Amino acid sequence: MKKYQKILKTGRYSTGTIAGFFSFILLQLTFCFGLLAKEANTEPYLTPTKPVIDGIIDSSFYQGIHFSSFKQIEPYILMDAKGKTEIYFMYDLENIYIAGKLFQEKSTIKASSGRKDAGIVYEGDMLLVAIDPLNNGNAAQFFIINPANGIADGLLMNNNFDFKWDAIFHTATKIYEDHWSFEFQLPISSINFQNKEEQTWAVMFIRNFALIQEKSANRIIDKDNPLRVDDFYKVEGLKHLKQKLTVQFAPYLFSSFNRDLITGQSVAGLKSGGELKFRPTSSMNIIATFNPDFAQVEADAVIVNMNDVPVSLPERRPFFTESSDLYPGLAVNTRNIQDINAGIKLRQVIGNFKYDATWVKDKEDNHWYLGNVRYTNNKTFHAEAVSGVRNNAERTDYNITTNLRAWAFNRRLTFYNWFGTINGQKGKNEFETVNSVQWVSRELNLGLWSHHKSEFYNPNIVGHNTLSNEIIYAGWANYTYFPKEGLLRQITTGIHASRKELYDADNTEFYVLRPRVQTVIHPSDAWGNLEFALTYQPGINNYFRYRNVEGKESVIHQDAYGPFLLTNQSRGSFEFKINTDNSKKVGLMLQFNNYEIRKSASRNTKGDVFWKISSKANLTYGIENVLLEGSAFQVRYVQTFHRLKAEYNLNDVINIRSILQFNDVFIPHEYGFEEKMPLINFTASWQYSKGSFIYLVINKYVDNKKMNGQSEIVRLADSQWIGLKLNKTFIF
Repeated sequence: MKKYQKILKTGRYSTGTIAGFFSFILLQLTFCFGLLAKEANTEPYLTPTKPVIDGIIDSSFYQGIHFSSFKQIEPYILMDAKGKTEIYFMYDLENIYIAGKLFQEKSTIKASSGRKDAGIVYEGDMLLVAIDPLNNGNAAQFFIINPANGIADGLLMNNNFDFKWDAIFHTATKIYEDHWSFEFQLPISSINFQNKEEQTWAVMFIRNFALIQEKSANRIIDKDNPLRVDDFYKVEGLKHLKQKLTVQFAPYLFSSFNRDLITGQSVAGLKSGGELKFRPTSSMNIIATFNPDFAQVEADAVIVNMNDVPVSLPERRPFFTESSDLYPGLAVNTRNIQDINAGIKLRQVIGNFKYDATWVKDKEDNHWYLGNVRYTNNKTFHAEAVSGVRNNAERTDYNITTNLRAWAFNRRLTFYNWFGTINGQKGKNEFETVNSVQWVSRELNLGLWSHHKSEFYNPNIVGHNTLSNEIIYAGWANYTYFPKEGLLRQITTGIHASRKELYDADNTEFYVLRPRVQTVIHPSDAWGNLEFALTYQPGINNYFRYRNVEGKESVIHQDAYGPFLLTNQSRGSFEFKINTDNSKKVGLMLQFNNYEIRKSASRNTKGDVFWKISSKANLTYGIENVLLEGSAFQVRYVQTFHRLKAEYNLNDVINIRSILQFNDVFIPHEYGFEEKMPLINFTASWQYSKGSFIYLVINKYVDNKKMNGQSEIVRLADSQWIGLKLNKTFIF
C-alpha cells in the first residue's frame, strides 16, 4: 500500500503500476463484499464435516448463519450493544453447531467454573443460547456457556428460566487477549423437534457483559417482553433432520455405610437401580426409573420459618424435574413423594398441545398418579388441567385444578382463572378459586386479584401447603423508571394492598398495605450494579391466627391446621434488602425485617457473603438470625442458622464441594430449651464421560437437645453416612 501511496504523490507511474493498482483495489472490494456477504448470510449451512469442539473456531463455521447485530436489553433497551459479539450457526444430520467470539479485554473477564447449573456459572460473563426446535413459541431450551466453560441448561417459558430440565451437549471455550470464544454441539437426539422434511427453528442469543452489566440480544421485537419465544429469530430451511429411535439407559451402583455414633451400630448397604429414557417419536418421551437414588443431590438449606404454613422445599430429583414445566403453582408437590420403588413418565408435545402422565410407587406402598394437559398458542389463550392422586389401602387423596388464561394487547393484558378442588379430611370436597386481571409492560405493572379458599382447603398431601379458610382481595401498582444514562439504572415504586376475611365468618375483615421502592445503581464498573429495596407496612387493622385455644370460651374458627382465634396486631414494620453485583470477586446479600409475629416484636436478619477466590474456587457463608422478644401469645425465641459452603472445580469434569451447617435454637422460658443441629456434607463428583458420574458423598448429622436442670445434653441423633455411587449413561 505504501508503494501506491508514493506513486500517487509523485504522479509518476507506468502501465504495470496502473494494472497493479487496480488489481489491488479489486482485491480490497472483493474482500469487503465478501464480508458483507458473510454478514448477510441467512441460509443454514449443512456442514459435510463435523468440526472439532475445542474452543478454537473451525473455519467451517464461517459459512453458517452469522449474527453480529446485538441490541441492549439492559441497561438501555434497544441501544446498540457496547460489547461486540459474533455468533455462527450451522448443522449436520446429527447435531446443531454454534460458535462465537465475544469481544472484551482478557483482564475484564469475570467467570467461574462450577457444577452444571450452579449459580456462579451464569452470574458473570456468559452467553445464553435459546432454541425452540418446535417453532410453536411456547417454550425454548436454553444453554449457558461462560469463558471458564461453566455450563447450565433449562427451559425458558414466559420470561422464566427453569434450570431443572437437563440435556447432554458438548462445549469448549478459549480466552484470547481481546475476546473469548466458544464452540457448542447439541445432538438433535437431546431435544424434541418437528417431523418435517424442511423445518424452521427459532433461536435467540443473549450475552451478559459483566463488567458494565450489559445484557444484549441478537433480536428484540417487543421491548416490553424481549424474551418472548415466539419473537425469536427464525432459522428457515433446515432439511433432512430425522428423529431417530433413541434409547438412553443410565444404570447405577451405590454402596453406603451408615454408623450410629450413639449406639455404635453400623449398617452397610448395596443398592442398584437406574433410569431409562425412550423416544419412540420426534414428539414423545417415555421415562422409567427403578430404585432411584439421589445421594448426589445437594442437601437443602435450612429455612427459618415463623409462619403457620410449613415450607415447601424445591424439587431437585432428576426423574421429577423432567416435567417441572408442566406442574406449576401449588397443585402438585413431588417432594411429598418419599423413597421410590419405581416410576414411569410419558410426555408428548404436538404443536400447541402437550401433556404429561406420571405413575410412581413408593416404599410405603403408596401409588401416585400425576397428570397435566395443556393447550396454548402463547399469544391469546392458555388452557390447562393439572391433577395429582395418592392411593393406598386406607384412602385415596386427590387434587384437581384448572388454569385458564386469555391475553390481549400483545400479551400486555392478562385475564386469569384458577380453580382447584380436593377431597378434604372432613369427608367433603374443599375448593379454591382465583380470578385476576393484570397489565404488564416494561414500565407499568397493574393488577387486581381475588382468591377464595374454603374452610379446610389444603392440598398438602398431593400439592403444596397453603392457608385455608380465607378470602383475599388484592390490588397492586408498580411503575419503573429507566434513565437514559448516568448512575441510576432503574427505580421502581409500587404499592400492594389487600383485604382479607375468613371464608366461614362475617365481620372478620382486616387489611394489609405495603408500599415499596427498589432501585438499581451503577456507581462504576469496579463496583458493578448495586440493588436496594425498602418495603414498609404501616400499623393498620391486622390480625393473626392464634392456635393455643385450649380452655378459651371465645368463638373459635377452624382451618386445615386446626382451631384458632383471630387476634389483633397492628404494629408498623419494614423490610430492607441490599444486593451487590454477583459477578464480582466479593459480594453480599443482606436482608432485615421487623415484622410483628403473634404480637411479639421481632428482628429477622439474613445475609450471604461470597468470595470467588479464583475461577475454580468459591466460598459462601450464610447466616440467619431470628429474635422474638416474646408476648402473651409467643414465648421468647432465638434461632441462629449458619451455612458455610466451599467449592473447588479441579477441571471441567471434577468438582468437590463441602457444606457445614449449624442450626441453634434457644427458648429461655421456664424449661430453658436448647437445641444444636450441626450437619457436615462432603461431595466429590467426576463426570468421566457425558452423562456418566462417580460420586463420593459423606454426611454427618448431630441433633443435641438440652433442658434446664439437666447436666448432660440429650443426644437424639449422631450419625455418619458414607456413600459411593457410579452411574453410566448409554445411548443407543
